[in-house]
Amino acid sequence: MNGQKGYLLIELLVALALLGVIGAAFLSGLGTVAKTTASTNERETGRNLAQSQVEYVQGLTYAPSYAPALISDDYAGYSAVIEASPLDNPNIQQVTVTIRHQDKVVAIIESYRAR
Repeated sequence: MNGQKGYLLIELLVALALLGVIGAAFLSGLGTVAKTTASTNERETGRNLAQSQVEYVQGLTYAPSYAPALISDDYAGYSAVIEASPLDNPNIQQVTVTIRHQDKVVAIIESYRAR
């Protein structure tokens, strides 16, 4: 028993060090998941807003340009830009909706429209 003094303390310190490393890895993983979830939500919201803008334009009369539909205050920081450009056939135009969130493009949808 005389030669084993201090082994319990060393074992406890090693166990605590292992728990610390495992805990740090776990917390790092949680941070990564949180960032990924936020980015995915931002892109999905952008796609949904872009699709609603396309549907809005489809309900309007044919025009050389379109103003975007109002975006609800629930989506603060999101903005829409609608660009309409005629194709070779003057009766068909390409409509591009770009959604930005805090000056970062999060979604672009292209659609076509006929007179």
